[in-house]
Amino acid sequence: MKQTLQIYLGSFVATIVLFRFILFFSPNINLNVGQYNIHHLYTGAFILVILTILLLFNIKHWVVTALVGISSAMIIDELVYLIATDGSDAAYLSGTSNSGAMILGGMIVLITGGIYIWNGKKTPR
Repeated sequence: MKQTLQIYLGSFVATIVLFRFILFFSPNINLNVGQYNIHHLYTGAFILVILTILLLFNIKHWVVTALVGISSAMIIDELVYLIATDGSDAAYLSGTSNSGAMILGGMIVLITGGIYIWNGKKTPR
């Protein structure tokens, strides 16, 4: 369980940091399909749905765990940005977007760690 947690949290944190780092230096990178701008929130949500199906059928592998962390981070990274800003490239680098991503990301890390600790303290029946 500890290794699974490390893979998840490592991929989660690394993804948020990597997205913020890359988009800080290249803020105009966008994935456009035709006239539609596809945000990484939507890509992350789609990947997470596919991974959920794999987990429903008990397909567990470190790659699945890492992809769950990556797709979760893709969602969390853009949540405040798309809700609280105008959705522009410049707004992604705003204080609201950056602090929102850090606060939500931190909450996910704390919740995950808290559940891990709580789960380890339960007495077996």
